[in-house]
Amino acid sequence: MITYRSIQPSDCAELGRIIVDTWQFDQFTAGPKGAGHFGQSYLLSCLLQASYTCVALREGRPVGVIVGAERRRGKRRWHWGAYFRALRHTVPLLFDRAFRKGNGEWSGYGETLAALDREVGYPFDAELALFLVDESCRGLGIGKRLYQNLMDHFAAQGVESFYVHTDTGCNHRFYEAQGLQRLAEAATHFSYAGVENVTVFVYGKKK
Repeated sequence: MITYRSIQPSDCAELGRIIVDTWQFDQFTAGPKGAGHFGQSYLLSCLLQASYTCVALREGRPVGVIVGAERRRGKRRWHWGAYFRALRHTVPLLFDRAFRKGNGEWSGYGETLAALDREVGYPFDAELALFLVDESCRGLGIGKRLYQNLMDHFAAQGVESFYVHTDTGCNHRFYEAQGLQRLAEAATHFSYAGVENVTVFVYGKKK
């Protein structure tokens, strides 16, 4: 049985593991401990300004998550608890030689996304900040349900436009199937999740 609810602190360890396994983040760290910190740090960074979270649970175990963040003036949030928890996982990564070596690649990836955002130049109401489902539970409709839950929340809050960053290391065509428009794209020299030189995209829905 699949159930859905807001994220809880007890979910973070398992969701961090799913992030590492899904996107093979262990390739950027010296070992499992570093990968665990990376997964947790990434998750918590996505929660810093979250206005909506939904976790899918199968027999009580987190198997998927979606996070939305409002960008409208007066609606933005800042979760200091997530910030300090993220720091607890980020600091050990500074001592991980493999992570430090790959950090330049991550910086270049982030700079490419920032350039695409400037190219799009649209004042979106919100962002889809994180969306993933455990590989063992794909094909059960969990992703579609999580996505619809976020869309229902956006509609209830009057959110009329939103965007999402994605790339060829993810199932980016899912967003096209949901009717989102591909607004911008760029090639990179960044490789992860078994995909060489990923292409990054901005998908979105405008008013």
